[in-house]
Formats: sequence, C-alpha cells, structure tokens
Amino acid sequence: MYVVVGGKQRELTISEIRLLNCLLRDAGRVVEREFLCKTVFGHPAYPMDRSLDMLVSRLRRKLGPRPDGGERIKAVRGEGYIYLCAGEALCPSDSL
Repeated sequence: MYVVVGGKQRELTISEIRLLNCLLRDAGRVVEREFLCKTVFGHPAYPMDRSLDMLVSRLRRKLGPRPDGGERIKAVRGEGYIYLCAGEALCPSDSL
C-alpha cells in the first residue's frame, strides 16, 4: 500500500498501515502501547519486546517531518504514542 506525503508516494507495509490508522484515528491523543500491539500484531505487549518501537521508527522515517518541521509521531514514556498535528493539539482532518 502507498500513502502520499508531501507530494511523494511512500510504500508502507500492512503493519505500518495498521499502526498509522490507529494513530490517525486518535490524532492528538495518546494511544496506549497495549492497544497498538494488539491491533497491529495481534498479541499483547510483552516486556522487553521492541517490535512496536522498531515499527514506529520505520514509519517515522517513511513519513518524515510535518510540513512545519515538527515530528509526526511522539513517544509518551510509559504510555504509548501520539500522532502530532501542526498547530492545535487535535486535528484529525489534517492530511499527511
């Protein structure tokens, strides 16, 4: 599957698409690690498992920064990840 970011087509894996969908659904809000692991991988978050972190890292690289230069996906220690939008904290209608 592909997404268009900044006018450029980026190929994403199924897992990256699932992760991005989860984050965009709740853009501006923290999405818990447990929920992301169950949704993306089909299993609970295991201690010391870095699969989610590696997936987020790959997705960040593919998406690049927001148009304003800020990061799109931020880790929230001990909780999960948040998809950040330009400007206000909540902007689910923002395009990639």
